[in-house]
Amino acid sequence: MKVFIILVSYNSKRFLDACIGSLLKQDYGDVQIVIVDNASPDDSNAYIEEHFPEVTLLKEPVNHGFGKACNIGARYALDHEADYVLFLNTDTESDANLVTELAGHADPATVTTCFTYNDKTSLRPWYAGGRLNRQTLDSEQTLYPYNPSQGPVEVEFISGCCMMVHKDVFAKAGFFDESYFMYYEDAEWCARLRQHGVRLLYIQSTKLFHHEAGSQPDIDLVSRHSIYYCARNRLWLASQHPELLEANPASFFKEILKHFPVISPSKNWFQYEKKGIADFLASRSGRLEPLAVEPGYGFWERETDGSNEFIHCIRSRSFLQLHNYSYEGTSIRLTFKINPPPTRSECKLAISIDGKNPEEYTASCIFDKIIRLKDQDMVLLEFNCKDNPSSVDGDNREFYFTISALYHVAALP
Repeated sequence: MKVFIILVSYNSKRFLDACIGSLLKQDYGDVQIVIVDNASPDDSNAYIEEHFPEVTLLKEPVNHGFGKACNIGARYALDHEADYVLFLNTDTESDANLVTELAGHADPATVTTCFTYNDKTSLRPWYAGGRLNRQTLDSEQTLYPYNPSQGPVEVEFISGCCMMVHKDVFAKAGFFDESYFMYYEDAEWCARLRQHGVRLLYIQSTKLFHHEAGSQPDIDLVSRHSIYYCARNRLWLASQHPELLEANPASFFKEILKHFPVISPSKNWFQYEKKGIADFLASRSGRLEPLAVEPGYGFWERETDGSNEFIHCIRSRSFLQLHNYSYEGTSIRLTFKINPPPTRSECKLAISIDGKNPEEYTASCIFDKIIRLKDQDMVLLEFNCKDNPSSVDGDNREFYFTISALYHVAALP
């Protein structure tokens, strides 16, 4: 039986030696390793090609997120006659009998996983049988003490960190839901697997070590993005699988707000929770958008023209916040068009960025403003119309200007 091991990589270079090294020592006969790289900005791909020529490397042009990358790898495996697909994180180290034990218990109606330590130093259990909390949909992953002599235990939840899947399971229950991008896609798939009669088995006769959140070394960055995806995707999961909840929707929503981590005002993490909830309510799924606009004081109108969004403001003074939620800093261009009513005399628009000295522009004109945003940065823009005449002929609009869609100019060095 042929087993394909699917590893999703993003900035994973520092884990590759331990992870792939342990997989090359598997005692199972027919194992092939496939790495799906989500457009890593580091030199992971070059390192893989140089040091692990036996590994199949699928280079993706963009970061698809965990679920879609797993699906890309699984479809590649199925196209190459895989009997089993093992989804495994790159920040893991495996026992030599991992594939043998997990494949030995997996079948068309069974998906398997193993006992997982957090790391080799503390030896704290990270996964030891899982279920979902019926009040909050948090995953509870350490239900059983480590007991290698214990037989397989049927569980409700298996982490996407390690899943052995028979090829027929995909035809029965489908693949990961790609709308999640990251976090909770494994919980959703587990719920769907069980709906299709597929058992989830926890096997303790093999183990691995998992260095959690290995794709991003900045723990604050991990936490901020975790807050967003957990806020949005937990609500997304509840809407897709209401059978998982014992609480009514209002009680569930109230309960999960209590369980978010303490938000540090200095790090402005609350905006991620707020945006996650807002995106769920607006049915926005997939990847967290790198840039977001939050109009403040002023009368703002939004208009969409094809793929571009335009923001109109009619006030003598107004505010706008620009958020960069991405992992990287960037330069963006805002294009302004000033349109005072024809009954007015000439006006001037002053723009202040983060309280700095304003720059003045004369109407009517079109101009661009380049703004540099660091990763996780927020910039406040204040617009102020000067020398504004009184309204004429019942026209109460004090000033009218348009900001076009935000355009990325370049990533910061």
